[in-house]
Amino acid sequence: MPALTRRRDPAAHDETWLIHYDDVHVGTIRMRPGVPTNVDQWGWTIGFYPASHRGLRASGTAKSLEMARGAFETAWRWLLPQITQADFVEYRQHRAHEVWKHAMREAGCKLPTQMPDGRSRCFCGAEIDPGNRNWPDRAGREAALARQCKARCMTFALRFPGAKSGHSLVPAPRLVRRQSA
Repeated sequence: MPALTRRRDPAAHDETWLIHYDDVHVGTIRMRPGVPTNVDQWGWTIGFYPASHRGLRASGTAKSLEMARGAFETAWRWLLPQITQADFVEYRQHRAHEVWKHAMREAGCKLPTQMPDGRSRCFCGAEIDPGNRNWPDRAGREAALARQCKARCMTFALRFPGAKSGHSLVPAPRLVRRQSA
């Protein structure tokens, strides 16, 4: 079983620790800015999609970082048996889809849901053809379209979860059609 790891959040203004279980960001411990000095100065939260949508989440406050860390670990030991392996798989797929979607935007490519006919071209050059347009919602449709490009783009994001779009995902050169005179 993987251990919980803490990583300092370099982008946060206040002291913030991101808590990971394997490669999944499961929670946060941070100083609570703006609270009076006579109340708990640290807050912690546990929860990640999709488990949190089923009510599997916890949060609290503590007087110190050590106390917050202890409360976090106690709550995690209570929550972990209720979280399924499918929750972790769905989280990773959702994260990979988000990386793909942001890479599409950064490359100047339209998402299939932004095109009238639903057709688009991935930043890697693969054509995305929706074929079936009976997806129940926009997110489901985009996820299904993104799966068509899984061979190059989504598997990269799944293999390298820390990769940021625009840094490691290099768009293929855009093809420009010449118009005949």
